[in-house]
Amino acid sequence: MGPRATLQRLSELRGQQRHRELSGLIVPQHGENVVQFVMAVDKFLTANRRLCDWLGDHAGLGLSQTIDQSYVADDLVVYAGEDLGVFSRHVELLDEAVVADQATVTYTVENRLPAKRARLRQVGSAWRYDPGGACPDELPAAFQDMARGLESLLAELEHGKLDVAPLRDDPELLMEKVKARLRRGVALLSKAQAARSAGAK
Repeated sequence: MGPRATLQRLSELRGQQRHRELSGLIVPQHGENVVQFVMAVDKFLTANRRLCDWLGDHAGLGLSQTIDQSYVADDLVVYAGEDLGVFSRHVELLDEAVVADQATVTYTVENRLPAKRARLRQVGSAWRYDPGGACPDELPAAFQDMARGLESLLAELEHGKLDVAPLRDDPELLMEKVKARLRRGVALLSKAQAARSAGAK
């Protein structure tokens, strides 16, 4: 596979939740780190979808859409820098450029310009995605924590510990409960951004 096809395959495997196979398409020194990050993001998206689905079934689609947090993973460049932006949602791969054993593939997130660049290196005879550095430990930890927060809220709703009727009448009350469950994870996201900024200097 060429560089662009390698990134396309990464996207396909991620979409199929075949996370462990991702590391074979990433430079060896960063494979595990990137896989942990992607798994954490997908765990968060799954928890968010399950909560939204439950609310859609029991409280109405409008309320479900009000608390949908999937936008957090729309553009991971915000938290992870361009190095891991290729794992954002709604990525479109564009051109590739190859110079010796190095390559770049341009891509857009949400069709926004300017386009960003993903780096690849040839390892043996195969192209491997090169994020350029390890993402801060706080980054996967943040998404895992936010996933647990949404899962705990869903569990309370499912088991009747939290009455859905008042939430239906007052969507702001539900939003406050969602924010409370995400607070620690959001703080970790801020720490990850700070660590990334410090490392870039």
